[in-house]
Amino acid sequence: MMLIRETLSGERWESVEVPILKSDGSVRTVLWNSATIFAPDGKTLVATIAQGQDITERKRSERENAERQKELECLYEVARAAQEKEQGLDTFLRSVTAALPPALQYPAVASARLVLDGQEYLSHGYREGRWKQSAAIRVGREECGYVEVTYSEPTPEEYEGPFLLQERKLLDAVAVRVGITVERVRAEEKLQVTGEQMRRLAQRVEEVREEERASLARELHDTAGQAITALKLDVSRIMKRLEQGQAPTPKELGALNGLLDRTADEVRHISSELRPGVLDDIGLDGAIEWQIDELKKRTDLVFIVCPTSEESQLDYARRTALFRIFQELLTNVVRHAGARSVRIVRGRVGDVYTLTIADDGSGVDLEKLEDSSSIGIIGMRERLRPYGGELRYDSAPGKGTTARVVMPVE
Repeated sequence: MMLIRETLSGERWESVEVPILKSDGSVRTVLWNSATIFAPDGKTLVATIAQGQDITERKRSERENAERQKELECLYEVARAAQEKEQGLDTFLRSVTAALPPALQYPAVASARLVLDGQEYLSHGYREGRWKQSAAIRVGREECGYVEVTYSEPTPEEYEGPFLLQERKLLDAVAVRVGITVERVRAEEKLQVTGEQMRRLAQRVEEVREEERASLARELHDTAGQAITALKLDVSRIMKRLEQGQAPTPKELGALNGLLDRTADEVRHISSELRPGVLDDIGLDGAIEWQIDELKKRTDLVFIVCPTSEESQLDYARRTALFRIFQELLTNVVRHAGARSVRIVRGRVGDVYTLTIADDGSGVDLEKLEDSSSIGIIGMRERLRPYGGELRYDSAPGKGTTARVVMPVE
């Protein structure tokens, strides 16, 4: 009786899991618990007790829980790597490919590959396989790559196939996380570049201000200052003659009047350099024509002007921005293009005002032209930014350069 009580209490039970093939072809897992009872002599078999329990669902649940645990660990690793900003984007993408294979059902034969903008990242010991699952990587609205897992050997076809439904969802979630992280990193890099450009632009603006102050001081000294000094001398001489009872001659008065006219012209010239008053007087088209006439006096360039329509009604701020950009673009042609002629097309097209300047000069590589170190181009684009305008270039070595400015009229 004692042996039977020990057996029933579980002290002598042995357990084994046995797969059983049913008549319908399905396989069930049964847990067999058995105990063998011997007589006190330890040799005589008294009885054998056995019981079976279908644990198929329990085993499936345990297996699924284990798979979910691996998937959670994968998502955690990807999220953790995404937060380590100092490591850089390449390190993050390699971490993604390293985290995926252990999260699959059969990690021993699993590999992962990630492709972003043509750059490939492979998990350690990558092996190509026939069995693949992939998910697209989207940065914003643009599809720019994919993440893929593969089995290099066949695996048991259980449930949905070689890849579980949850594994496919895991891959989708990882692809979304990669897209978000790439978008964030690129935005931070762009912001950093923009910040550096703004610092350099601010520095350049201050330098230009100092240059303009120095230029204004020289111009006032060399022209207006000298003219005023000459006027003072002439007036002093006339006053002395008057004190002596002598009237100034018509020649002296004429010379004085001519000096006054030249002084007024110099003051108007300085004023127009500081603020383009011609915009108030004759509008943007007239100011462009005036600037072209000024350049014709100082260069041998041939100008071909093609207005597309009557000047649209632009506010003063827009006219000023366009005129200053026009001056900058023409200055670049004169200084750098080595051109013989310049074609200018301007006017309203639909809801935008366009200004196109094309030269037949030496041209330039577009990558160099768009280099972030070009303060002049940055400055022009910053002038256009408040109005939603754009500055675009088309150029190639030996084929001239075309600059096209587009600005909404409202």
